Amino acid sequence: MANGSPHRHHFFFFQKQLSSLFWATILRTSALSIIGIFSSVYLFSIASQWTFLPMLTSLQRGLLSIAIYVIVLRIVTLFLSFPVARLGKHIGVSGMVVIGNLALIGQYFASVMFKTHPIFLILVGVFSGLEIAFYWPAFRTLFSVQADFKHMGRDVGAFQFILTLLNGLLPALSGLLILNTSFSIAFGVGIVFVIASTLPILMMRSPAVSGDQSFKGYVHWLKSAGNRTITLATWGRYIEESFIDIWFIYIFLNLKSIDRMGFIVSMAFFISLIVDYLVGWYIDHKRSMRPFIFGSLLMVFAWILRFTAKGVGSILSVEVLDKIAVALTLPTFDAIVFAMGKHASDVYTFHTYREYSYSIFSIIVWIIAMIVILFIPVPWPFFFGASIVGICVSLVLARVRL
Repeated sequence: MANGSPHRHHFFFFQKQLSSLFWATILRTSALSIIGIFSSVYLFSIASQWTFLPMLTSLQRGLLSIAIYVIVLRIVTLFLSFPVARLGKHIGVSGMVVIGNLALIGQYFASVMFKTHPIFLILVGVFSGLEIAFYWPAFRTLFSVQADFKHMGRDVGAFQFILTLLNGLLPALSGLLILNTSFSIAFGVGIVFVIASTLPILMMRSPAVSGDQSFKGYVHWLKSAGNRTITLATWGRYIEESFIDIWFIYIFLNLKSIDRMGFIVSMAFFISLIVDYLVGWYIDHKRSMRPFIFGSLLMVFAWILRFTAKGVGSILSVEVLDKIAVALTLPTFDAIVFAMGKHASDVYTFHTYREYSYSIFSIIVWIIAMIVILFIPVPWPFFFGASIVGICVSLVLARVRL
């Protein structure tokens, strides 16, 4: 960084220009941490009691609702990615983040209404798809533009450190909140945090959006070897990250307790806390893929252990191992993604095409998952095994130079 020490202009862990994004992320992550691990359990619990699919078990009905939800949201994201980009040309990246937050609020309202009628599951998926299409490419663009490339690992690691801190504290508190009140109250608290997270974004300078994204452009984008590598790695990682919600349902069914589930997840996050920031520092100073490779292998081992995890002790052990693995792999993965975005000819286009790839692959994965759910009464081995395959595929990222 110019003008002396790179630490001189930091706000807490971050460069001064990242401070608004930092506060917005903290507030929004607070909402996601309050709802996050419980959202899939909430949808599952309601759908498992459906009576109009008597030929299926309650487990199959619950898991089917998750598959329907994800397929709907990804169809919405797929078809809106390019129209949203054209709209972004007029409202800017910050405006898109604000609309994404409004869509997240809509998703929470629709989730509350889902307990009154199954049709609201579609609305939950539609709002979630809108949130992804508007928010995530725009947020990643803001971070890519404002982060310092020389210290990308540190900035990503610092962000991940704060997110892990929140993910460690809030699930336990949220579990107690839900136990003593209701899911509706938790959604309400989440909405307050989402609204608050919008204010810092309004104070940020908004990068320009070209609005030239198209399917033809996406095909051309894939012709780059680097983009194909990041797409393949993203697909592999998506399988694991997507099916982690199924694991949370598995925990809930084994523990039969929302508050115990929240405490276990919180404890696991706290144990992995220090690893997050140290890995970001290591990326900047060593420029090595070793944490990513080791963490990926550790993650595979955690998924293998999930096949036999039943009680509190074994589930906690798996969660701790998994969170340490995530702390080793995620900062490296994100640092590479943000660095590639920063050096792309158009930052927003890079992140839009990545999200577009996510959606195409997600629809295929969850259609397969839906078929498995319908024909296999106890499909846990499919989800756990597929996650292991996904992690192995994501190791293709090890070929990228930091």
